[in-house]
Amino acid sequence: MRKKIRVDEVRLALMQLSMLIGAAQNAESKGWDSDLSGEFDDGLYSDLESLCKEARLLMDALKNHDLVTAKYAITNASVISHNLLNFFEGIKNDIDRAGWSGEYMWPDIPEGFHPSPKYKYFNRRQ
Repeated sequence: MRKKIRVDEVRLALMQLSMLIGAAQNAESKGWDSDLSGEFDDGLYSDLESLCKEARLLMDALKNHDLVTAKYAITNASVISHNLLNFFEGIKNDIDRAGWSGEYMWPDIPEGFHPSPKYKYFNRRQ
């Protein structure tokens, strides 16, 4: 069984980051791509459920050789996919802005660095 992922943790982290950068500039940080005012989880899961609903409609329509309904489903799926793309692109843009735009000066990461065990962090990619 998969553990439920709370994507809203990303929003909270970006909020903390925007406050840090804003404090470093002695001003409120503006221009973030992500909407940090609302919870991420509800919108994301709603869009994912809608995308799956359209996929089911598409499969049913194809089984019945109903190409009009199939086209309707893929049209709706395209719109929903675009919403998801924008959601994740906003997060990526905000991360890039925070990390590499020069608005905040980060320390260098030493070669071979790994977070302290106190963080209980494990990265599958390592």
